[in-house]
This record gives sequence, structure tokens and C-alpha cells, in this order.
Amino acid sequence: MTSSSPPVDLSQDRGSTIVATQIVFISLAAIAVALRIYSRSLKKAPLGADDYLIIASLPFSAIEAITTCVAVHYGLGKHEEAMPPQNVRPFSVSMLVLECAWGVSVPFVKLSFLMLYVRLFPSRAYKAWAWLLGTYTVLWGVMVVIATTLQCYPVAYQWNKSIKGHCDNRALSFFLSSVLEVPVDFIILILPLPVVWRLKLSRPRKVLLTGIFMLGSLTCVVSVIRLVRVDQTWKGEDTSWELTEACIWSAAEPTLGTVACCLPVMGPILIHFAPRPVVKKISSFGSKPSTAIKKPNKFQRLHNSGSTATDPAEQLVLGDMGNGITKSDARAVSDEDLFRGHEIAVTKQFSVDSENIV
Repeated sequence: MTSSSPPVDLSQDRGSTIVATQIVFISLAAIAVALRIYSRSLKKAPLGADDYLIIASLPFSAIEAITTCVAVHYGLGKHEEAMPPQNVRPFSVSMLVLECAWGVSVPFVKLSFLMLYVRLFPSRAYKAWAWLLGTYTVLWGVMVVIATTLQCYPVAYQWNKSIKGHCDNRALSFFLSSVLEVPVDFIILILPLPVVWRLKLSRPRKVLLTGIFMLGSLTCVVSVIRLVRVDQTWKGEDTSWELTEACIWSAAEPTLGTVACCLPVMGPILIHFAPRPVVKKISSFGSKPSTAIKKPNKFQRLHNSGSTATDPAEQLVLGDMGNGITKSDARAVSDEDLFRGHEIAVTKQFSVDSENIV
């Protein structure tokens, strides 16, 4: 600190703010995952790849939260001048672990989003996009963990400058990792929208379905904010103090992403606990009044067969996701036929034609 710099109040401590946000974020993520599993059990549906991936992200988000709180104990949220020398090593180790945990939890959340799309729209086009973006995301995560671990060589040089070693440009490393992540967030966000607006649904239902998918925009916003805060942090000199907001937003990204990924499949909980008039209102949202229902031979009545609704919008609202709708089925039955309160026509077999995706 130069002589021209304003005096620093060494008693300042933002540690309690950091700890409180970590507890809130990890609690929200844990509750969301628990409700997701409960939602699947209500429909007696087995867990899918998207469910397992979001479950896998939770332990790493927890590790990030715990190590962040440990870092607070050793000086995170305080000015560097107030940090005792013996705290430098445990503080640096905690920061290293939480950065690696972040680099693992975020890819799991993104992969869960992609597998959710594949389950809803299992066409070749969506599978190709999922493989492409999934591979990129995995490689990005591996790069983050390696770059974080080897930002100083040897690793111990991060907290012990008395040994021979060197560190790379940490600001540039973290900035590049964030820049390479943000575009993928936006691609994943808009990926399902073209097929949604080509479905044979009324406009209100398309808007509803779009809104459900746009919940992922929360992750995009957090990613951008984190990018800005991390870039500003490493340009400063008082790292332990200026890392406060960067750590908060780093915790928010995977945990709020987990919440956004779980919300679309919680429909069965709403249906299970909501009053019957509310359920009927949801089922009939956006449909036109009708005095008669067509009865295509290939369809059965829901209340007679116990089958699940196969329209993607209904699947998302009710949380009973199957494999989509065939092109021929979309022509055979209208939006009015599919949604009339509890009179819902359903198919036994369905899939999405790739022509409807591309």
C-alpha cells in the first residue's frame, strides 16, 4: 500500500456476509434437488440422466460452500494487512479447493440441462447439440481444474514465496475461463426455443413453455456478473478483501443453476398439493373452449388408462416427461383436443421428428 493510499480500517470484516450467502445458496440447491427426486417419485418415474447429473453437482457445490467458509475463518472478507502470516497457507489451500470444486459443479449443472432437453426432444439434432456442447463443457471443466491447480509451480509456491517457483497471470487465467463459459450458457438457454415455437400449441402455451425454459437465464446473468467481479478482483491488490463478491457469485452460479434446472420438473408436486380447481385451471390454460372432443383411434382417455400427457408443455407442467410428439401425431390432434381440463387425449408411443427441430 502506497503512502498516498487512503487509510484502511483493518477491523472491517465481510466474512459473515460470505458465510450467510453460502448457507442460503447451498440450502436452496439441496432443497431443489430433494424436491426434484420427490417429484419423480410422485409420478413413479425412474430417475434419468439429467436427474443423476444434477444430483452429482450437489456434493461439489457443498464442498465449495464449506471451503469458502473455511477461507473466511482464515481471512477471506478481511483486508490482507489484517491476516496473520500463519493464516496464509490454509487460506490459499481453501481458495484452491473451492475454485476446483466450482470448476466441477458448474459442468454437471450444464450437462443436466442438456440431458433434460434430450429427454424432452430426443431427435438426432438435439442429441448432436447435446454431445457437442456436453463435450465442450467437460473439456472446459477439466481445463479449469488443471489451470487452477497449476497456476503456480510448484503448487506450494502459492502460499510459500520463500521456495523457488513462479505463478502465471492469475487474472488472465480466471478471466479466460469465464469468457469461455458464458457463450455456452446462452446457447444452452436458447437451444429449446425454436422447437417450442414450432409445436402445435396455442400462443399462451408457447409463452408458458418459453418462460419455463427461460428460467435458465438466471444462470446466464450470474455468469456475467461473476465474470465482471472476478476480473475486477484480480486487478486489485487487497485480494482477501476484494474476493468477497467474486466468491459469493461463484457460489451462486452452480447453486442457482441447480434450482433453475429443477424447477421445470416440479409439476407433480404442484398437481399433488394444489387444490383441484387450480390443477384444472393449469390444465386448461391457453386452450380454446370446445363442446366436443375428437377421438382418434390411436389415443386413449387419460382418466381411463392412467397414462401420462405427452405434449411437451403438459409434460413440463406436470413433470411427466416422455420422448416428445411425433410429427404425424401433431397433425392428428389439435391443441383443443389435447387440453380440456381433465379430458386429455394421450399417445402410448411418441418421438420428435428431426424436421421439427432443425
